[in-house]
Amino acid sequence: FCDGFALTSYEGCPQGYYCPEGISDYTKYPCPYGTYGAQTLLQAASECTPCSAGQYCNGEGLSEPTGDCSAGYYCAEGAFDN
Repeated sequence: FCDGFALTSYEGCPQGYYCPEGISDYTKYPCPYGTYGAQTLLQAASECTPCSAGQYCNGEGLSEPTGDCSAGYYCAEGAFDN
């Protein structure tokens, strides 16, 4: 938002992360491999969304799946490439 002098960024738990109550480091807890966090303000790892079958989530702190599985391969729900 604009405070009249400069742009001010939103403070809170960003997409791709979860923030247990009382935490002040909003990027300390990324959603784990095989999951993503499309919404803000998640409070637990269990709120991160598993990648759907046919897609993979390669990395931590993702806000969306990395991509679709390659032709000829099957990716189960929660898949990641390690």
